Amino acid sequence: MSRGSMSAEPRIAFLARDLVWADESGGVLPFSYAARKLDASLRSAPDLAHVESTVIDLRTDDPEAFFERIREFRPTLIAASTYIWS
Repeated sequence: MSRGSMSAEPRIAFLARDLVWADESGGVLPFSYAARKLDASLRSAPDLAHVESTVIDLRTDDPEAFFERIREFRPTLIAASTYIWS
């Protein structure tokens, strides 16, 4: 990709993958709290108002699906998160 085709403003994609998508009890579905918290913090910072961001949190393990979303958004930075309970 040439420099001329890159966006002038920073674009951050937060990739998230929560391992549990079906709640058998009928309760609330889990979500990627860390990625959404970082995205919300970025969006609320006045000095970072020029930064565009998105959370890509899909219900699939298919890497091609994630790649397609990344390709569509065209980020300048990618951050990744997964939920691990220890």
